[in-house]
Amino acid sequence: MKNLTNYIIVILAISVFSISSLNGQNFQPRILHEVERNVYIFNGGSGFFVNTLIFDSEEGLILIDTQMEDENNEILIKLLKEKFPNKDIHSFIISHAHLDHFIGLSFFRDAFGEFEIVVIEGENKHMM
Repeated sequence: MKNLTNYIIVILAISVFSISSLNGQNFQPRILHEVERNVYIFNGGSGFFVNTLIFDSEEGLILIDTQMEDENNEILIKLLKEKFPNKDIHSFIISHAHLDHFIGLSFFRDAFGEFEIVVIEGENKHMM
């Protein structure tokens, strides 16, 4: 668990700098953008502009937030399976309990099987 906590801290720190570094670039939705080594971002680009962050770790993929729209979750799953054909999802971090950040979890479970869900203590009661 200590390694996962370290990964979370690194992911969050890198993501703040990485997302800001995309400003001014030709950011295209519905593709995986590598923003740092082993760190990717996906934005569905339609309706709800939710970013999914992906970290490629030795233990498996660590994702932060799902997409709101079913089609975007399906596209992201397809891209992950193409880019990382031998990797499972190790854990899914939900940044907060707004519907657009966790509604797609079932798509990822169906595609990848079981994985750990990490959520801020107390937020999970809002996700039921």
